[in-house]
Amino acid sequence: MENDMKKRFYNERSAGLYKTLKEAKGISPNPYVYRVWISDEWKILGKELVYAYGGMVCTIKRADEIIAEKIKQKEQ
Repeated sequence: MENDMKKRFYNERSAGLYKTLKEAKGISPNPYVYRVWISDEWKILGKELVYAYGGMVCTIKRADEIIAEKIKQKEQ
């Protein structure tokens, strides 16, 4: 299932999707940036906050692990 998804960063303030965290952080002042997994139909399957309050809240690797766990729980 993970191969059918795109992994992106979502800036809540601009409501935009970006390929890199740097892009997502630089688009607006004081951003809230989430790691998101998106289906081929551009539906958000999972998201986890990675950057807020001017610093990292969670590593990208850990965010991906949390999203994978949540998706797996939904499938069961």
